[in-house]
Amino acid sequence: MLNYLIAIDKPSGMTSHDVVAKLRGILSQKRIGHAGTLDPFATGVLVVGLGQATKLLERLTAEDKVYEATFALGTETTTDDVEGEIISQKALSAEEREQLLSAEFANARLTELKTWTEQIPPSYSAVSVDGTRSYKRAWKEAKEEVEASLSARSISIYDAVLLNIEDSEGGEILWTVRLHVSKGTYVRALARDLGRTLGCGSYVKTLRRERSGYIGLADCITLDTLQKAKDECAHQSVSVERHDSEENDTLAHFLSEHALNPYEVLNMPFRYVTELDLKKARFGESLYNTDATSAGKIIKPKPEDDVALYNEEGLWGLWKVKDQLSLVCDKNFPEPIACVEVPYGF
Repeated sequence: MLNYLIAIDKPSGMTSHDVVAKLRGILSQKRIGHAGTLDPFATGVLVVGLGQATKLLERLTAEDKVYEATFALGTETTTDDVEGEIISQKALSAEEREQLLSAEFANARLTELKTWTEQIPPSYSAVSVDGTRSYKRAWKEAKEEVEASLSARSISIYDAVLLNIEDSEGGEILWTVRLHVSKGTYVRALARDLGRTLGCGSYVKTLRRERSGYIGLADCITLDTLQKAKDECAHQSVSVERHDSEENDTLAHFLSEHALNPYEVLNMPFRYVTELDLKKARFGESLYNTDATSAGKIIKPKPEDDVALYNEEGLWGLWKVKDQLSLVCDKNFPEPIACVEVPYGF
């Protein structure tokens, strides 16, 4: 089984589940999952766990995100994005257009976004109310009724920067912005609420996730690149009469060159384990709390800290400091997660 963390640059037109399904076909492996869902029209960083690495995904969904988004001012849609049906449009006056095309005005409004601490999720979202997904209710009920039933959620908007303003041929004013937001912040809801605050309506026309936690676009590979690598492995196997196991080894080597380093993306200390400690760990026995590496420094983990156990083969488990002296098991991996590189091993 392939056990890697990778990042996919998700193309537009696919759901996050579609990406996982495509990967299952390419890699001939069922155990694959993703962290942090992207809407079908959105593109960008989608973190994927292969094999045992799926057990790390819940820790990666809690990270902050950076997006580049285009807000179309003057129109509101059912889904608050480009895929929804138009439910209202405003004929902007010359004075309104001049104001919305002003970079000074736009920057002032975006600065105000950083004071927002709550938002109502979009009516078309996976938020559950009384056991029913919001998007399923939205198919049957009015958008306003669904929004009224959803509870406000705490959010943080760390930064909102104007990148461009454009007067589109369709009459909409387009603001392209870069947003740095907390986990669980819906960019679609930001566009919706900004449009209502401005009195003209707004929706997200384009959306690209540039960063998820410590993982950025530079860390991503595309599905096409991965498919080509698989095809080349298969072609080489046929040309030199290699077996499937050798083909899988070649594909694993390709993945190892593009996989994420768990040490760099998990915000926790990493402790090197000896064969004796690893044997104890795999039987669930507690371990002594010794030094570990965090942010390139040797530290002594504190009570309640999470600690990752690793050796030359990879990441073997996630443990927790019970007290100053001992570690207890949180998760053990039957097979190690590959591509762990720690700057100060001992």
